[in-house]
Amino acid sequence: MHRESGGVSGQVGQLVRQLADHGAVAPGPTGAWVLRGEAIGPLPLPTGIREVMQERLSRLNNAARGLIEAAAVVGLAVEPGLLEVTSGLPPEAFRVALGELLAQRLLRESSAGPGHYEFASVANRRAVSDLTVRKYPPAKPGALGCEPLKAAGRGR
Repeated sequence: MHRESGGVSGQVGQLVRQLADHGAVAPGPTGAWVLRGEAIGPLPLPTGIREVMQERLSRLNNAARGLIEAAAVVGLAVEPGLLEVTSGLPPEAFRVALGELLAQRLLRESSAGPGHYEFASVANRRAVSDLTVRKYPPAKPGALGCEPLKAAGRGR
């Protein structure tokens, strides 16, 4: 729960409600919440977490928005060199956009050491990733860019 929420109390509450709504947790005989069943598969991200992230992303400038979307594609923890290349931003624009994401607490310095960054929570990364996928739906077969994959036998 802590890893998914990053310890953010509002996210913890939404995630617990999501688990309860899906029957994964319920009050036990003593009133304490207990897991029901053995394994809990991945649950959909609570709508409230996605909505809060969407509102936070709407306040970013285009460079910072593109950078956080690139970070979501790269993973939970990101190495700045890879993130800079993935973003396609010039070095100075990358530095400014990264500074904005850190100031807005959308990314934070990771325990991997100075110059390494991560999302504050798995849920935050999932929300950005979900919103990015909705913004850029997958290309349809035959669309520009799919032909090389088809020729290589990898396209659908």
